[in-house]
Amino acid sequence: IFIKFTFIMKTFRITLLIYLLVAFGFSIAGNDGIRFTKNQGQWTDPFLYKANLGNGAMFLEKNAFTYNFYNADVFHFHDHNRDQHSEKLKYHAFKMHFFNANPNPAIANKNSFSDYTNYYYGKDPKNWQSNVLSYQQIHYNNIYNNIDLALYSLGSKIKYDVIVNPGGKVKDIKFFYEGIDDMSIDNEGNLHIKTSINEVIEQKPFAYQEIDGVKIEVPCQFVIKNNTVSFKLLKPYKKNYPLVIDPTLIFSSFSGSFANNFGMTATYGQDGSLFAGGTAYNTGYPTTLGAFDTSFNGAAGVGMTDVVITRYDSSGTNLIYSTYIGGTQTETPNSIIANENNELYLFGVTSSLDFPVTPTAYDTSYNGGTLLNFSQNTGTLFNNGTDIYVSKFNASGTALLGSTFIGGSGNDGMNHKAVLTGNPFQDYDSLMNNYSDQFRGEIMLDIYGNCYVNSSTMSNDFPTPNGFDNTLDGHQDAVVMRFNSNLTSLDWATYLGGTDADAGYSIKVDTNKIVYVCGGTTSNDFPATPGTITPTFQGGSADGYIAKIDSNGSSILAATYIGTAVYDQTYFLDVDRFGSIYTVGQTQGAFPVFNAPYSNPGSGAFIQRINNNLTNVDYSTLFGNGSVTTEFSPSAFLVDRCENVYVSGWGGNILGGSPMTGMPTTPNATQPNSGDGFNFYLFVLERNAQSQLYGTYFGGNQSQEHVDGGTSRFD
Repeated sequence: IFIKFTFIMKTFRITLLIYLLVAFGFSIAGNDGIRFTKNQGQWTDPFLYKANLGNGAMFLEKNAFTYNFYNADVFHFHDHNRDQHSEKLKYHAFKMHFFNANPNPAIANKNSFSDYTNYYYGKDPKNWQSNVLSYQQIHYNNIYNNIDLALYSLGSKIKYDVIVNPGGKVKDIKFFYEGIDDMSIDNEGNLHIKTSINEVIEQKPFAYQEIDGVKIEVPCQFVIKNNTVSFKLLKPYKKNYPLVIDPTLIFSSFSGSFANNFGMTATYGQDGSLFAGGTAYNTGYPTTLGAFDTSFNGAAGVGMTDVVITRYDSSGTNLIYSTYIGGTQTETPNSIIANENNELYLFGVTSSLDFPVTPTAYDTSYNGGTLLNFSQNTGTLFNNGTDIYVSKFNASGTALLGSTFIGGSGNDGMNHKAVLTGNPFQDYDSLMNNYSDQFRGEIMLDIYGNCYVNSSTMSNDFPTPNGFDNTLDGHQDAVVMRFNSNLTSLDWATYLGGTDADAGYSIKVDTNKIVYVCGGTTSNDFPATPGTITPTFQGGSADGYIAKIDSNGSSILAATYIGTAVYDQTYFLDVDRFGSIYTVGQTQGAFPVFNAPYSNPGSGAFIQRINNNLTNVDYSTLFGNGSVTTEFSPSAFLVDRCENVYVSGWGGNILGGSPMTGMPTTPNATQPNSGDGFNFYLFVLERNAQSQLYGTYFGGNQSQEHVDGGTSRFD
């Protein structure tokens, strides 16, 4: 399952979510969500747009919304003796007027669906209309002075925002309901509108402002008088400051087949599209016409997988492309990223000697490895061991612009023990603390189009041109590399590690091509540099690390351990516009908290901001549920332009069966409770660790939501 969230910044916005509660249980929209279809003359009524609601319709007029519902339960029977039933179809319509509104607001549509509808009503061609489009959003501009209204669907629900711009007055907003049976406000502040057919609920509005780095909620409630609804603010707000609205789930979509398939990695397109990467174990994954590869290439039922890549449009309602990529053995996608042209780069591991590579690629031959079998973990079998592959798709997913192997005679691209027993509990070591940590690593691009990868290797002959370290020091080292944009040449590559086990997880590149990497290490001689935060190994089963590498890959500019006297690892890092380095990781020790107004003491996940030379920690904080034994596995990390920090991941312990509960959520959470204790979790930390801006679970109660390794991205 692939999920897209957004945060919306507006001047002042009152957000209302409308539920249509129909006792008969009909869905109010199809898989595409609710569509607003333009009236181009195919309908005679003087409305502008129509939305089908499953058991009725909504009609958009200049100064009103009209709803018309029917008792859908009479359609629940396939009965050829229909005349024997006395029950008749009933309708109930009502109208929501914009009371005393401007008579001619400017009305605009946004985000049209890719399909269209043709209407041929009756014999009169005047009633025939073709190529009629439907839209995801309708905007009423200036319905009241300096007040707008935005209407859109949220899955099977309708949502509208009343946006009060500077100079607008909340008291001007009044909605008069005509033709309803009853109206009330419940104890939660939700508005209930009752008809003879159904009940409509408009959720209590929620709003807050950010002023001088502090989040200030502006409590807002409905007021009813003579079937007219208005809004009351319970405290003053500063009208020249923006108001941050609760995050909105844009789309969430299953993507799969009747065969097993698992999600591993996701990224965003420059046009708002979403790229999703996973593995499929057999035929039947949905592919698109003209895609690069529409067929499964492996052998079914023996732990062999192909990579599957799907690109959704910005609404999640259409597939831009969906394709397989792989050879006759096993492949996984560990990390993906798209450039400014929406060309997709992917990095992962393959056991296929016939993995598709391009003729001018850096390396067109498989390099070797030894059998790996994770049958009781991720269910993958690598008969020939593993090489790293790096590939580049065009924007339409119809062709490879570049694709190359890279590796040595050992296993590359994987993080695992030197000797595997086949028992998933025994095969986990200090660098594999989470389910599927074997498949970590990240791909990155710089502003010049060069392609970077940070991963792990067990090959003592991994190619390391122009690197600062060309020797495998332990049984496993991290490995860092840079290709040109077309993957035809390897500019540089280097080992990174000490004489024990080391793993590479995340990589970022600044505008000067300086490279920053992080991961985990068990080596007490990892090449940390003097004068950094922690130049010596701190003890325990593992430490995290951060290293800064020069633009040519020829030297380490700075490197430090991150950790305590017990287990610690750094899983992601990012660099803000000032050059500060941020990292997120796991700890089981007494991790330091300082310069951080927000923290959850005793928790097992940490965030730090560090200066660019790795000599000083600006702040250090913990987030989680107060327990270091709770496993929160990070899967994406971002620092935005305002220095807020975003983290997503999942928990709890899938193999051990211990749940992740009690994670901090916020009032605007999409899902405030953990359900079965095995869900995704998203967390947003305000800049300078001032407060928690957002926290939510995301998942269901029937399975243990997780990803099978890999990295994903916030945009």
